Amino acid sequence: MRPTFAEINLSNLKFNYLNIRRKVRNSGVMAVIKADAYGHGMTECAKALNSLGKDKPEYFAVAILEEALELIRLKSSQPVLVFAPLTKFNDVTKLDERIIPTVFTKEHLNFLKPFFKRKPIKVHVKIDTGMGRVGVRFDEAVKFVKYVSSLKEFEIDGIY
Repeated sequence: MRPTFAEINLSNLKFNYLNIRRKVRNSGVMAVIKADAYGHGMTECAKALNSLGKDKPEYFAVAILEEALELIRLKSSQPVLVFAPLTKFNDVTKLDERIIPTVFTKEHLNFLKPFFKRKPIKVHVKIDTGMGRVGVRFDEAVKFVKYVSSLKEFEIDGIY
């Protein structure tokens, strides 16, 4: 074990978050708390941000489905964006309507269709803007967004 550690001051987290909130005015804020809030404690950070009442984040974002499920268990009311696409390796039987999957291929969409029956599945479309890692290629993005928009099973809630 390394003799290093990370410590977060939750009062400073809230202070900094509220400064961001003030700068963006009437825009919604998504608090990214993936990877256990980058090692600072996802649960503690989410609770601290949710203690801000009307100023709490409109969304949370996490890396993987298991993190989203943990937030749901905490009784967090906000939608939770999952950055990693959901696949057959995820236990999608536990999906909740507050969980927003990331999509960028037709395979992602085809995988998700059977798991949501009542109303359109809210999704965020990930666009690869040049790093070549993940996302629909930027030059194919408009076509893909139009395709997703044409499907009754899905509602595009965001694009990133």
